[in-house]
Amino acid sequence: MTPPRPRPRRRRALRRVLVPVVAALLTLAAAPADTTPTGSAGMGPAARAALAADLRQECARHPAEAASPTGWVRSRFEVCVHRRREVVLVTKDRPPKRLGTMWFDEWQLGFAYDGDRRVDFVSSLENIEASTVPGQDARTWPIRVTYSATVSDGGGADIVRPTGQDRTDLWGAWDARPQTVLTYTSPDGAVTTPFKKLFATMLVRFEVTGPPGADPYVDERSAVLRVRFDSAGRVAGKTRGTVFPDHKPTFAVGLGNPDEDESARHIDDALRHPVKTFPPTVGKNVPAELHRLIDPALQEQNRAAAGKVCTEVWGDWAGQRLDCDEYPFAATKEGASLSGGHFSARLIDRDDNQRVGSRLGSTFYGEHRMLDGDAFLVTVIP
Repeated sequence: MTPPRPRPRRRRALRRVLVPVVAALLTLAAAPADTTPTGSAGMGPAARAALAADLRQECARHPAEAASPTGWVRSRFEVCVHRRREVVLVTKDRPPKRLGTMWFDEWQLGFAYDGDRRVDFVSSLENIEASTVPGQDARTWPIRVTYSATVSDGGGADIVRPTGQDRTDLWGAWDARPQTVLTYTSPDGAVTTPFKKLFATMLVRFEVTGPPGADPYVDERSAVLRVRFDSAGRVAGKTRGTVFPDHKPTFAVGLGNPDEDESARHIDDALRHPVKTFPPTVGKNVPAELHRLIDPALQEQNRAAAGKVCTEVWGDWAGQRLDCDEYPFAATKEGASLSGGHFSARLIDRDDNQRVGSRLGSTFYGEHRMLDGDAFLVTVIP
């Protein structure tokens, strides 16, 4: 009989949560210097390991999201799945007889790269505990973790998978080496579709077999993480890269920032007080979720539609330091000419308008590797 489940020791558990991933991330040092997660360019191995430890600490503060198969996503380059599993094994008899309960922490950390068609996963199984009926020993129960990747879009193109996608070990082996590092890549020329995009879904399957006669515990979709590899070129910033595309980054503008307060007030009115805005569309509903638009002709079409409203309402503003500001932005699929009237146009300070527009187009889209149609959120902060 294995010992009963001990009381949790918080400090020891925290050390066991952070230490294994540091060692695991050191193995990723071979990555080129410009293919680190966003914000970590030029980091050495120790700094990358610290980044992973930081992701785990922050992930632990979002238990509900992290416990879902799609995980908690900190950015388009970082995702985390974490849950404390409770596995109850019973016999195949009818009625079944309880054999014991096993507890362990599952961690799945994903790192995508702005600059490389590559994604790394650091998978860990830690802090194993068990309580069994007399005659059973949970240390003899095999625990199997299977990793797989399925290409869901890309014209039949494939990805390069690592060796060792299936690991079966006993309690002692998992304790001694809790983490597994897996790297998936996509050849730059693997796809011929526009912008060379390829989508793949990474799946993690858990199984605890138990002794002979046990009904195995199986979770077919412990983690389900969607990844996009692309070679979009300059429009995305770096020539190629990888992201977790289901994450929607937030573009924030500040009412208290004198460099952008007029843009912020305009957006706030459009979202919260559309009756104050022009055109006076009946039932106007201006969205806070937008999608990037790359087509220059459609962008100009959006600007022209907004400019028409500004001229009709305020007349000729030539010679004044004013711009016709539009929300949703011209470089989005919800822009003025595409919105069905659900937009706002207003004359604001020229510098204010251009600062916000530059931050969106030159910084935000590149920082988050946004391609045509990628979604993001807009918010106004105090």
